[in-house]
Amino acid sequence: MKKFIKLLTLILIAFTLISGCFYYLQGGLWLKSLTSFGFVATGLANLIYALKEKACDRFVIFTFCGLFFSFLGDIVINLSFIPGALIFALGHVFYFAAFCSREGFSKRDFVYVAAMLVISLAILLLYPGFNFDTLILCVCVFYSIIISFMAGKAISGYFASRSAVNLILAIGAILFFSSDAALVLYMFGNAGKAADTVCLFTYFPAQCILAYGMHKYLAKKL
Repeated sequence: MKKFIKLLTLILIAFTLISGCFYYLQGGLWLKSLTSFGFVATGLANLIYALKEKACDRFVIFTFCGLFFSFLGDIVINLSFIPGALIFALGHVFYFAAFCSREGFSKRDFVYVAAMLVISLAILLLYPGFNFDTLILCVCVFYSIIISFMAGKAISGYFASRSAVNLILAIGAILFFSSDAALVLYMFGNAGKAADTVCLFTYFPAQCILAYGMHKYLAKKL
């Protein structure tokens, strides 16, 4: 079973990344949804494996919820930005909870959270090309706070304990943070195709890496 779940995880990740390339070339909500379903399926396969092996814990459950709400946000944000952003923010809350389940939030974490928040707010407030209305700006600031906690906690976790799992989670979180920054620049900052490209080629790898972190955690545990 352990070899099977590892092979299935790698196949689903490969599918997600390949499908993401097709989405970049062709577009379309159905193809984006199919691509996002790939990383949710990766998480679901590992969740079922954890349940079967009686190894399901808060990290596994919260990580899967993060993957699921990211998938849901992918769909909704194409229809309406604010509801989609709020669903994505909920996904970040679950990722943050997953990271905290491995090691509780500490004073040290605030340093990394603050650093990520300074970066995200600097992008929002100092980039000259942005054209926000008040509501969108408030949503983006709120979202910046949430994602800064998620990314900051992941980075702090790695420097506290330099394990393979923590490294994987930190890389996934940094890529997710980068993807969201590029998305805002693309949607509201007139940054053009380059920002859209950065967004897509960091977002799907980020989710795949976070899903793989879940698998790696289970592999080490079992």
